[in-house]
Amino acid sequence: RLLQLNDEALAKLTGQSLQGEVVLGVPSDIVYPVIPAVLRRFAHEHPMMRIRLVSSYTLKLRQLFAQGECDLILTTEDTVAPGGETLRSLPLIWVGAPGGQAFRQRPLPLAFEFNCIFRTGVQAALEAAGIDWVMASEAEATRSIEASVSADLAVHALVAGAEPRDLVSVPHGGSLPDLGQIQVNLYTGQNEAAGPLAAIIRQEYARLKSRSRS
Repeated sequence: RLLQLNDEALAKLTGQSLQGEVVLGVPSDIVYPVIPAVLRRFAHEHPMMRIRLVSSYTLKLRQLFAQGECDLILTTEDTVAPGGETLRSLPLIWVGAPGGQAFRQRPLPLAFEFNCIFRTGVQAALEAAGIDWVMASEAEATRSIEASVSADLAVHALVAGAEPRDLVSVPHGGSLPDLGQIQVNLYTGQNEAAGPLAAIIRQEYARLKSRSRS
């Protein structure tokens, strides 16, 4: 009995008391740079747990969370809904092909996924600035949008720091409207592993913020 109690205490200290699976949902544009470090730490600290990453749009992740199919989700939103917490605010920026000229065209050619949460706000910002636009490329898959933008057929909007290798921030010099800030929000469910995983996510975002200031 004493040996069993000792094993239980050790398991709690090493994180091995947690067993099963935890599902984390993250929009594809904020998987990097934080999530790989989160996954590594959680796997190391809780080796008896399986962690499954679901990458999708914020709207879809909110739906999965409400249905209990994700235990935690990160979102990119203008505001935070009840039950959520904001980890960081980041600029939403225009992106295009390196050396591209699509941002100079009028009407401005846009490329967006059908379910992208940024799409409506970007269109509203252009209309408020009196800039005509046309939807040059629409797709379900992010890779398809990236291909169109990297070919200089259109421009897109992303959270700053999330630019893929073949896209860059557009040097528009004020010819395109400012897109404001996007909040990275965390929503945590009732799975017993959700709390420890949420703690790691908070810590890694705090480290990211600290590095950006230095």
